[in-house]
Amino acid sequence: MGARTFAVPLLAVLLAVLTLASSARAECAWVLWAKPSGTDAVLVPMNAYETKAECMREATNMQRDKQQKWFTGCFPETIDPRPKVNTR
Repeated sequence: MGARTFAVPLLAVLLAVLTLASSARAECAWVLWAKPSGTDAVLVPMNAYETKAECMREATNMQRDKQQKWFTGCFPETIDPRPKVNTR
Protein backbone atom coordinates (compact mmCIF):
# COMPACT_ATOMS: atom_id res chain seq x y z
CA MET A 1 0.00 0.00 0.00
CA GLY A 2 1.44 3.27 -1.07
CA ALA A 3 1.00 6.79 0.19
CA ARG A 4 -1.67 7.43 -2.43
CA THR A 5 -3.87 4.70 -0.95
CA PHE A 6 -4.13 6.64 2.29
CA ALA A 7 -4.10 10.11 0.75
CA VAL A 8 -7.42 9.81 -1.10
CA PRO A 9 -9.56 8.72 1.90
CA LEU A 10 -7.76 11.20 4.14
CA LEU A 11 -8.46 14.01 1.70
CA ALA A 12 -12.13 12.98 1.47
CA VAL A 13 -12.50 13.00 5.27
CA LEU A 14 -10.77 16.37 5.57
CA LEU A 15 -13.05 17.85 2.92
CA ALA A 16 -16.14 16.48 4.69
CA VAL A 17 -15.05 17.93 8.05
CA LEU A 18 -14.37 21.36 6.55
CA THR A 19 -17.74 21.35 4.76
CA LEU A 20 -19.63 20.46 7.94
CA ALA A 21 -17.72 23.00 10.01
CA SER A 22 -18.43 25.84 7.60
CA SER A 23 -22.14 25.02 7.34
CA ALA A 24 -22.47 24.81 11.13
CA ARG A 25 -20.88 28.24 11.49
CA ALA A 26 -23.23 29.73 8.90
CA GLU A 27 -26.25 28.61 10.92
CA CYS A 28 -25.28 30.62 13.99
CA ALA A 29 -27.38 33.74 14.35
CA TRP A 30 -26.51 36.87 16.29
CA VAL A 31 -29.14 38.35 18.57
CA LEU A 32 -29.39 42.05 19.37
CA TRP A 33 -30.30 42.54 23.03
CA ALA A 34 -31.31 45.97 24.31
CA LYS A 35 -32.84 47.92 27.16
CA PRO A 36 -33.40 51.61 27.73
CA SER A 37 -30.34 53.12 29.44
CA GLY A 38 -30.74 54.34 33.00
CA THR A 39 -33.60 51.97 33.84
CA ASP A 40 -33.94 48.79 35.85
CA ALA A 41 -35.40 47.04 32.82
CA VAL A 42 -33.91 43.74 31.79
CA LEU A 43 -32.32 43.14 28.42
CA VAL A 44 -34.76 41.83 25.83
CA PRO A 45 -34.00 40.23 22.47
CA MET A 46 -34.82 42.77 19.77
CA ASN A 47 -33.93 40.94 16.54
CA ALA A 48 -31.68 38.24 15.07
CA TYR A 49 -29.11 38.70 12.31
CA GLU A 50 -27.07 36.33 10.18
CA THR A 51 -23.77 38.05 10.95
CA LYS A 52 -22.25 39.85 13.90
CA ALA A 53 -21.51 42.84 11.65
CA GLU A 54 -25.21 43.25 10.81
CA CYS A 55 -26.12 43.01 14.48
CA MET A 56 -23.49 45.56 15.49
CA ARG A 57 -24.63 47.95 12.78
CA GLU A 58 -28.19 47.90 14.14
CA ALA A 59 -26.91 48.28 17.72
CA THR A 60 -25.00 51.39 16.62
CA ASN A 61 -28.13 52.76 14.94
CA MET A 62 -30.12 52.25 18.14
CA GLN A 63 -27.47 54.03 20.20
CA ARG A 64 -27.77 57.05 17.89
CA ASP A 65 -31.48 57.41 18.72
CA LYS A 66 -32.00 61.00 19.92
CA GLN A 67 -35.27 60.32 21.76
CA GLN A 68 -34.22 57.21 23.69
CA LYS A 69 -30.77 56.11 24.85
CA TRP A 70 -30.21 52.36 24.60
CA PHE A 71 -27.86 49.87 26.22
CA THR A 72 -27.26 47.24 23.53
CA GLY A 73 -25.24 44.10 22.95
CA CYS A 74 -24.88 41.44 20.26
CA PHE A 75 -24.52 37.83 21.35
CA PRO A 76 -24.58 34.45 19.58
CA GLU A 77 -28.04 32.90 19.66
CA THR A 78 -26.85 30.35 22.20
CA ILE A 79 -26.04 33.03 24.80
CA ASP A 80 -28.64 34.61 27.09
CA PRO A 81 -26.99 37.67 28.72
CA ARG A 82 -29.74 38.20 31.29
CA PRO A 83 -28.86 37.52 34.94
CA LYS A 84 -29.72 34.02 36.11
CA VAL A 85 -32.63 33.92 38.53
CA ASN A 86 -32.57 31.42 41.36
CA THR A 87 -35.96 29.67 41.29
CA ARG A 88 -35.64 27.85 44.63
